[in-house]
Amino acid sequence: MNIRILYTLFFGLCFQYVSAQTDHQTPVKVGKVDKIYSFNGKTYDVYEAKLYFPISVDVSSTLESNNNMYDKSHLIDYNPGTVWVEGVKGNGIGEIITFKFKKKELPYIIAFEPGYMKSTQSWNKNNRVAAFELRFLDAQKRLIAQTNVDFLRGGHMVYSGTYAADLTDLFNQSKRMNTFEYLEVEILKVDDKGTKFSDTCVSGLSFFKRKTKTPIQKISTSAYQMLNSKNN
Repeated sequence: MNIRILYTLFFGLCFQYVSAQTDHQTPVKVGKVDKIYSFNGKTYDVYEAKLYFPISVDVSSTLESNNNMYDKSHLIDYNPGTVWVEGVKGNGIGEIITFKFKKKELPYIIAFEPGYMKSTQSWNKNNRVAAFELRFLDAQKRLIAQTNVDFLRGGHMVYSGTYAADLTDLFNQSKRMNTFEYLEVEILKVDDKGTKFSDTCVSGLSFFKRKTKTPIQKISTSAYQMLNSKNN
């Protein structure tokens, strides 16, 4: 086998791997989640979820305002009445939020408020995020794991509320999550139905880790599936 064929095969395998990562989808549940479920090969280990804070947050743009009304700090102030608003021309697709975390502190659950949650009017008048791409990176910003989260209900609209994504399965599939330090959150799609303004808003993200190293209980696969069906 000559070098050209080997190169073609190697490039093709790499391309397939990247494409598979990009297409990964993590389902979201409406409402907050207080338990983390991790499959151990036979049953599910159950952990209590504990809210924790990233070290820092940065954004690719911010809409200009008086008194930092749309500042990036609002993304992690856990106040649904405040908001970050992207500041580029258009609807904000491609804008990125970057969080830095302590090494090895994994956000097994991320809760999203993908619009301006101050009131029904503020939610309806401004663009909502319809989908994010999540990229988990190491200290050198190299990709470890990647997935998408979609907030469209019924495939056509994002309703006001909190959406929680359990990333445990994604983390279990990756061999390098112990090197995780950065999370990039990119706006993939927006919901602009009935809006007055073209700016895309995010009231906040919340991050939850395991409260203890050992599980508080174990449940069967059937019990987990029953819980999952009730929450969807």
